[in-house]
Amino acid sequence: MEVKIRFKLTKNFHPKFGTLHFGKYQIEPIPSSTSPFDTSSEQYILTFSDEMKNSEILSNPLQEGLYFLWLLSLSIGSKVEILSSMINSVNSKTNLQKNTDIDYHGTVEKLPDINGLLEKINTQSFTTIKQVLRAIDVFNNGLNIMGTNDTLCFFLMTVSIECLSNIHGNGKGKCDKFIDFILKNYPNEEKTEQELLKELLKEIYYNHRSGFTHGGRGIPNTYLLADRMNRIYVANFIDGKEIKTPGLRWFSMLVRKTLLNFLISLSEDNPEGNNLKKMSLVDTSATLKIKNDKLKNQIITTEDIIAD
Repeated sequence: MEVKIRFKLTKNFHPKFGTLHFGKYQIEPIPSSTSPFDTSSEQYILTFSDEMKNSEILSNPLQEGLYFLWLLSLSIGSKVEILSSMINSVNSKTNLQKNTDIDYHGTVEKLPDINGLLEKINTQSFTTIKQVLRAIDVFNNGLNIMGTNDTLCFFLMTVSIECLSNIHGNGKGKCDKFIDFILKNYPNEEKTEQELLKELLKEIYYNHRSGFTHGGRGIPNTYLLADRMNRIYVANFIDGKEIKTPGLRWFSMLVRKTLLNFLISLSEDNPEGNNLKKMSLVDTSATLKIKNDKLKNQIITTEDIIAD
């Protein structure tokens, strides 16, 4: 099946790259500006073929395409918005939320090693990659609500790390594992003192994550001040107690770099083929009765299903 997904990014690829090829996935820029003064993001077409083997009975190429675009989003530090999609010339629907903030804008001047990331994904056990893709999925959902619900965004960014830290982190409790996982995988380019970093991560875990989950507590508005001042945190007082509230921009970049570094650090484990395709079927497949066996490997509609 031929799959096409039209999307746009909050970062545009430099024109020098032309049509991009990453494994079986092709990304091509398409005309999208209505005038020379239109500064909106460029639109792109993701194209790939979904070829089913004789031993395969399920396929969900749209979800596979979304997982690739989420990986792309993570690797270049851009938000992605799905505009439309098509399978074998039949229009389909996708469910990615719209972007609302402008924090991840700009131009991609240098391509990251996306082929290398795909190779990492396809040379790991599916169990490990399922955890990684879950984390990337949650990260992108957090990114897509940044600027509209920042309390929930903080929560989702934290959960994206927990998708991996609860298994790959060390420590007595979940918070210890959360901090340990980040300290092992975050490059810490700003050279933040380790004790300060631990203090900020505890603040995020206990007040921004657990406070929201168990008490419905929002985050102090000083996180916005930290972002505007381009600082990691701003000290403030709540109920007479001094705390350090981190900026969301800093934390989102910390999460992004931590997830990327963990994926890059994985050594070859057990090559299992196209793990993106396998993951696309995990939550979105069902075994149904159909009216005609000749419909195998064809697009099935509700008209073809035996519901009783």
